Amino acid sequence: NNRVKSVGASSTLVNALGHTIRGVGQLGVGTLIVQNKGLIEAPNGTLTIDPLDAGLSVNEGTIRVRTTGSIAIAAGGFENRGLIDIDPTRQLVRTGSLQQTSGETRVDGTLVVGVGGYVQSGGLLSGDGAVTGAVSVQGGSTSPSNVDGGPIGSLAVTGTYAQGAVGGCTIDLGLEGNDVLQVSGGAQLGGALQVRLVDPFVPIVGQEFTILTAASINGVFGCVEFPNAVAGYFRVVYGPTSVKLVVDVLPPQEADLDFDGVVGASDLSVLLGSWGTAPCANEVCCPADLDGDGIVGGADLAILLGSWS
Repeated sequence: NNRVKSVGASSTLVNALGHTIRGVGQLGVGTLIVQNKGLIEAPNGTLTIDPLDAGLSVNEGTIRVRTTGSIAIAAGGFENRGLIDIDPTRQLVRTGSLQQTSGETRVDGTLVVGVGGYVQSGGLLSGDGAVTGAVSVQGGSTSPSNVDGGPIGSLAVTGTYAQGAVGGCTIDLGLEGNDVLQVSGGAQLGGALQVRLVDPFVPIVGQEFTILTAASINGVFGCVEFPNAVAGYFRVVYGPTSVKLVVDVLPPQEADLDFDGVVGASDLSVLLGSWGTAPCANEVCCPADLDGDGIVGGADLAILLGSWS
């Protein structure tokens, strides 16, 4: 029954850098706006953060769930710009959507989001845990391996996954296996895919790595950044329910806009979809601009047709 609340007109509680709020109970009852620049953590029991509906409570520090604790963020204005860190076997529940504009949400346990889902316009979604609810990455990136590139992880999404034109996904390959993004619903792909190798792993020709599974897959990554492999070349293979990386003997072709090893109708569709004097506006990559002049037009079409498989 511990509570920190505001009575009457709205008030703002600032948890400053270097300060900690720790324990169980309720933070933000009534008309309280919470601005966290330090640490808020639940080491045991449940801590409820109850932000004001008409205000915006912001995390610019760290919110951490550890040991035997859990955190519930009730309905109301809330945005993450810092770090939300959920330890293995622990849970954070958000009523409504969880908005992130920068920082990181590290899910090694379980993140449960309500209507609207997890909406990311910046920062990173990482971890070896599970997100229950829809995930929309319209900026920033997703990485099952965390920000430092290790260890290899598997991030599960119980819901749909949508990666927009300015979103990204980072996948690591290593001796212990490879990162996997597991989606129970449909996956809509776009934006960038970055592939990294974890030393001392060296892929060989013929190896395949399943990096994403979903009930259905629509779209393709707009561009792919591959590491320098000692032998062979990476290409992306899109299936109806999975995306694989395959190590091939043939180098990628510039006009292979969907990175599937063939220049054909799907690549033409990508090029025509970006046609104009302002191609791929605000996107993180624009592979259809084959001649690099900032325009997708006849010259780019000629390059693609000249490379037709």
